[in-house]
This record gives sequence, structure tokens and C-alpha cells, in this order.
Amino acid sequence: MKSPLLQKVIFIIIFLVLNQTVQAQKKTFDSYLTETNLAYSAPKGYIEFEVDKYPYVPVKRGYSSILWYLIQNQSEEILIGFTFIPIRQYLSYKGIDPNVNLKNTALHEADTTKSKLYYYNSKELKSINAMQAVKYDLDMDTTLFEKYDKCKVVIMQRDNIGDGFIYYFYNDKSEGKIDKEIKNTSNMLKFLPDSQFNPLIYKKD
Repeated sequence: MKSPLLQKVIFIIIFLVLNQTVQAQKKTFDSYLTETNLAYSAPKGYIEFEVDKYPYVPVKRGYSSILWYLIQNQSEEILIGFTFIPIRQYLSYKGIDPNVNLKNTALHEADTTKSKLYYYNSKELKSINAMQAVKYDLDMDTTLFEKYDKCKVVIMQRDNIGDGFIYYFYNDKSEGKIDKEIKNTSNMLKFLPDSQFNPLIYKKD
């Protein structure tokens, strides 16, 4: 049996390692917010989800995505992940229009047997300062962390700047709550005014 002192030392070591991991995740998350000119406001009732890495191929036809940051509600019924694409970096490539990425991704990933793609109206777009935004059910065939087997996605885009992705992971237990939860947290991610855009990389010449 481990002594109380040894147990305490082990606990402190684990806490420090997890804390460093979370800090690294938050640093990466914050840097991508800068590169896509997005502001984040943590929703009430959610805490950081501590996990080492989360590469994730979400769909049968899937793109490989990395969830840069995860938060979980206190009942552990819903997990929210974030991904960002600083589309400004693609503008120098001929024949590529990064401003259609939102539509192409949604059409590729959506499970249209469950519901149609929902494109935000002008009032909803104004509330997040986006030029385009879409919500859809993810055609998901990978259970995340052996618990979440369903997902709804919101993509928001500001032309020539970037895309923000919000993944709402849930399961049968929380299915009846997910639409209300999306509505309650819809403004946690929004684009700042273009005048405040100051990327650290991929600056326009």
C-alpha cells in the first residue's frame, strides 16, 4: 500500500503534467484564434477537457481534423471541440478559392439523411460577424473517447480571413438537449472587426 506522502507526490506530479498539457493546448488554441481573427468567450457550465492529443477523422469520407481545444459540460453529456483554418494562407495559390471552403466541407461531411444543411440568416450572421455560416449533422462513424457517437457542426467564415469550426459531440442520452445547447452557446465564437485583424503568420505582402 502506498504511503499518504507518496500518494500526494504522485497526485502533484499528475496535476502538473496535466496542467502543462492544458496550458499548451490553450496556447495553440489562442494562436489559431489570432490567425482567424476570432474571439472566444467560454460558455457557462463548461470546463476544459484534459486530454493529451486529439487527432480525429470524423467521417467516412473524412478529412483529418485536429481538435485544438475541447470543453465539456459539467454533466459530461456534451463535449465541444474547436478547429480553425486560416484561409488567408491559401490566397496566393492560383485556381484555389478558399472562400468556398465552408460550403464544400459541409456538403462533404454532412449526413443529409438526418437533416438538411442549415445556412444562417442575416441576423444570425451579424451576431457572430460572419459572412457565411452553416450547421449540419456530421456523417460520423467514429465514437469519440468511447462515449460520443453523434455530432453537430457549425462552421463560420469571414472571407479572406478564416474559418472557425465548432463540433458538438453528444450521444443518445443528451440528444434531446443538443439543439438548445447550440442555441445557448451560439455566440461563444465570433469574428472581430476586420480592422483588428493582425495575423502573426501569412501576412499579406
